[in-house]
Amino acid sequence: MFKNEKEQSNPEVKQGLGGESKKDNRNLFKRIIFILAGLVIIALIFNAGMLVIGIKTHFLDRWTEGYYFGEIIKIDDNGFVIKGRGDMEKIVLIRESTVIKKGKETVEDALQIGNQVIVIGSLDEGERIEAKIIRIFDSDKFEDLQKSLRFRLFK
Repeated sequence: MFKNEKEQSNPEVKQGLGGESKKDNRNLFKRIIFILAGLVIIALIFNAGMLVIGIKTHFLDRWTEGYYFGEIIKIDDNGFVIKGRGDMEKIVLIRESTVIKKGKETVEDALQIGNQVIVIGSLDEGERIEAKIIRIFDSDKFEDLQKSLRFRLFK
């Protein structure tokens, strides 16, 4: 019935409702915190590793699209070359699935040297643009569009 003097004077050894001591509860709480912190650290390391692998294998590149502005300066059988700001030139490849639009209408053979275009697509291994959508603009509207959207020519 009487507890020894050490148990009475030590506040950490007081009994809880379920019979466990407060010291046991603190230790359990600390273990839970350490386990959760460890799981968070493991998840962060795993995600960082996946990001590095994605970058090194260029896997993430396949999921990005770019916007490219310029004037058509040369037309070939499978595409054309655009010249943008700073006299940078990019080769644009046209596929069967490429959609060409002028205004709201889809057009087939409307590309001409001197056309101002916006090309939406991704870069291949040779740094050529694989066009998904090509939009043809009038020269005056194109300049206004470039200024208002503030897009860069090449990413």
